[in-house]
Amino acid sequence: MLTIAVANLKGGVTKTTSVGFICAALHEAGMRVLGVDADGENKSLQAWQANADLPWPVVGMAVPNLHKTLPGVAGDLYDVAVIDTPPMEAQKGTVVSALRVATHLVVPMAPTPIRVRPPGRRAPGHQGSERPA
Repeated sequence: MLTIAVANLKGGVTKTTSVGFICAALHEAGMRVLGVDADGENKSLQAWQANADLPWPVVGMAVPNLHKTLPGVAGDLYDVAVIDTPPMEAQKGTVVSALRVATHLVVPMAPTPIRVRPPGRRAPGHQGSERPA
């Protein structure tokens, strides 16, 4: 299963909005999409599902062992899972776990010179991993 983590160190950088648009685009392309709300404090993606009746399921999974839990929950039912992560500074264990299970990483940010600079060689939590960020 394709697994996309949308992550940033900070809150309020459009992670949930990005997840919503990514899920919508993949759903419209005919993929079986699972939205994963890993932010245990805000639960924004779950609120979207409750208020907007999204055409794809959203599950709450704000757990530090998400990389172990998600495959069992998703099984073969979905083509792609898109994970809305919490801010790294608030729930580091959950974010690192999301990065471990992810096949792809999206980092939303404002297109300002101070924010758009070359990232490090590897995403946080990937020390010793062979998978580049």
